[in-house]
Amino acid sequence: MDDTGHRVVEALGEPAARELLDAITRSDADRAALIGRLYARADAEWLAELLMDLEGEEGEPARSCWWRW
Repeated sequence: MDDTGHRVVEALGEPAARELLDAITRSDADRAALIGRLYARADAEWLAELLMDLEGEEGEPARSCWWRW
């Protein structure tokens, strides 16, 4: 697990981190809702910002880095 994976698990816990992996492969609307919920949490705002950065990248490779966990 790389540093990003450790930070995600630390911030959300392992069950939520696994759910996140599932969520980022869903529809645009579902991902947007998830980002909104994360941004509302003080301990996960950084993750929402990271996901927004990934959404700004083009194509599937931008999200593929999450599968390295």
